[in-house]
Amino acid sequence: MDVAISKSDWRIKWKSSRYWEKNWHIREESSIFINSPSFDMIYTSFNPSEVQWDHIEHKGASAVLPIDDQGKVLTVMQYRGAIDDIMIEIPAGGRDSVEEDFAVCAARELEEETGFRANQLEHLVDIHTAAAYTSEKIAIYVAKDLIPTKQNLDEDEFVSIQRYSFEELNEMIFSGKITDSKTIAAVMAYQTQQQNKK
Repeated sequence: MDVAISKSDWRIKWKSSRYWEKNWHIREESSIFINSPSFDMIYTSFNPSEVQWDHIEHKGASAVLPIDDQGKVLTVMQYRGAIDDIMIEIPAGGRDSVEEDFAVCAARELEEETGFRANQLEHLVDIHTAAAYTSEKIAIYVAKDLIPTKQNLDEDEFVSIQRYSFEELNEMIFSGKITDSKTIAAVMAYQTQQQNKK
């Protein structure tokens, strides 16, 4: 059941990601070489010059498409400060460190945000959220055979759990009510996967 909630009810303090500023340096006549903590890249330029380039170095995250015994998906509705709006999303969260296994992160975030643990957790697809300015990769998993436990939200998290059928999710995606990229990717990828199994 949808709950009428205003943005002001959900508005919370949020912290912006840390930015890493890097310089592009000329190498030879037409190449720009980038050296960063995570990768090296070479770009070709017809007008070589020194420019500033910023990116967000991200440790990675996991997201979960939790499907209950009735075939409905558990979603979280929460306020997002960057767009000053409430979003419908699948559960997700960042890894504790770059060494943490994505599946471990997925299982933890599922239980923390929804209060359910999954007996079945399978990798579905990976996405890079915005490769133009961040290294963030989200590994998306499908969770089934859900067992109720206890929600354990961070102190700055305020979420409302809603269950939707895939038909309802498709409608909300194509009507523009759901715009979260990881949620759209998960819903579409799962349905395509299931179609290919037939």
